[in-house]
Amino acid sequence: MATTAEFIFNKGQALLSSADFATSAAAGKFVLADGGRCVVFVTADPTGARGDAANTAVHIYFVENGAAAGLDDLSVMLVGVLSGPVEPTLSDLFTAST
Repeated sequence: MATTAEFIFNKGQALLSSADFATSAAAGKFVLADGGRCVVFVTADPTGARGDAANTAVHIYFVENGAAAGLDDLSVMLVGVLSGPVEPTLSDLFTAST
């Protein structure tokens, strides 16, 4: 992840875990370097379309990979859940979180 925020759609049950990360490019993994941290917004919604029938809650995670080499000190913390009649975009969420 090259940015401080990511928005992921169509993720099963909107769950995120340390198994979703790697320190270098790997198929199906998000890259977070040693010492890196980011905010990740995750939804199970398959469309990302605002206010459609597939609208589901957005889970907000804070992810931090400590200074030790590898992922042994990676932490993935669910810090909030956002739901409502209109699905937000990454710019909606990132602007609100800064």
